[in-house]
Amino acid sequence: MLSWCRHSTATEVTIRVGAAIGKRPEAFQAEVVRAGVERTVAGPWRVLLRMASDEALVKRTALIYSKTCDRGRLSAVSLGPGRVDLTLSEWPDAPDLALVALAAGVEAVLNSVGRKATVKWVRKPTTAVFEVRVRD
Repeated sequence: MLSWCRHSTATEVTIRVGAAIGKRPEAFQAEVVRAGVERTVAGPWRVLLRMASDEALVKRTALIYSKTCDRGRLSAVSLGPGRVDLTLSEWPDAPDLALVALAAGVEAVLNSVGRKATVKWVRKPTTAVFEVRVRD
């Protein structure tokens, strides 16, 4: 029988494995997420996702987040061509590794389908804001 592991368990594994191979937990987390996304987005998904607009891809992130995560709420606001802010609310004490994973995942999806994207995040008092930028 399969089940979800606790977030604290996943975090501890990330920290310990990263240390064992000589990587900072944040760098290791981002590397693992990018590799997983690249595998997931391979094949027919890559072709289909290439046809979607940048804005559509990023805005779907909030829906995907709601289906895969049981903490927090992600919302997207378009700021103009190639600029979207994602806000993670309702999880004010989200661990940094969770924020690193979310940023790396969004960036990896966009880059895997041929976009040139960067995602930076900043923690606010009750939210975290992810600045998604896509350039030609």
